Amino acid sequence: MKDTRKHFSYDFLVRTAYEAIEYELSKLHTVSTGDSKFCEVQPMRADLNAAMAALAMFSLKFPSMLQFDVRSRQNNYYLEQNLKLFGVKKVPCDTYMRERLDEQEPKAFRGPFTAIFSLLQNAKVLQYFLFLEKFYLISIDATDLFSSSAIHCANCCDWFNSADNKEAIEFETQHKVKKGRVVEKYKYMKEVPLSDSGSECKVNVVRQITESSKGVQKWMWVTDLDVNRETVPLIAKGGRSRWKIENETFNTLKNQGYEFEHNYGHGYKNLNTVLTFLMLIAFLIDQCLQHLNKKFEAAYATYQAKYAVWEQLRSIMILFIVPSLDGVYELMVKPPGRAA
Repeated sequence: MKDTRKHFSYDFLVRTAYEAIEYELSKLHTVSTGDSKFCEVQPMRADLNAAMAALAMFSLKFPSMLQFDVRSRQNNYYLEQNLKLFGVKKVPCDTYMRERLDEQEPKAFRGPFTAIFSLLQNAKVLQYFLFLEKFYLISIDATDLFSSSAIHCANCCDWFNSADNKEAIEFETQHKVKKGRVVEKYKYMKEVPLSDSGSECKVNVVRQITESSKGVQKWMWVTDLDVNRETVPLIAKGGRSRWKIENETFNTLKNQGYEFEHNYGHGYKNLNTVLTFLMLIAFLIDQCLQHLNKKFEAAYATYQAKYAVWEQLRSIMILFIVPSLDGVYELMVKPPGRAA
């Protein structure tokens, strides 16, 4: 088995996220006094510790913040020591973690995405996702994360529903999340006005008609990409791949251990949004591991299901001291006491 490239070891990816969050938080905690600036180190470290504890919680797929809190406080020396691999100096209780994260600016958690994508780009991994040789195809959709008629915060989307012939208005708040993922008969037309009014904006149109035992399905897309006999099938394939985000992203987040629809905490300001960012950082790290980490590949081949891998990962972190995060996958393949 070939070695994993250093930048895509579990430990390096977590360290990359740690340093990116640390950098952004240090900027937010920088105070100007006259001609000088200084960072409020202690508050920044407390916020960073809470953020990395939450990232560890999502990475280890704890189904709730309460269970993470209980497990880390049941005199569990092993878990407490292993969480240091995530940069957690001291495990905060669930109440304190929520209070610290509720006050954070969501923009402080964008850095890990940029940093990890830079690793992928520098390693030429993203070239495998090129579309029409020079574009990246990003599927975008939204899904409900949390909704309540009683709880509200600064980042909630407000929805009003009024019934016919009734004066009462039902008020509901929701959190929605957008997520991107790089992912027959054809007809096409060029330079078509975007509207019937003869708009000066001209677009190209691609239409696909598929006939099968399930019936006839029709799709249509508008694009500013060049359309011809060679590019039209690719553009149509790209357009239809939008549904991958539902099947391969939202489905994974909701049903394969991330507990996406569970309310880990809502807060009064930014808690729900910050926790969502941290969950998606954990998801991005997992995606890198699944595609580029040989030790994860061996563990997955052993257990044949992501959910089983997550359960073993969490169990090992609770029951053993591990030298590194990548070492957990080695223990999955060769548990203590098993012959070589």
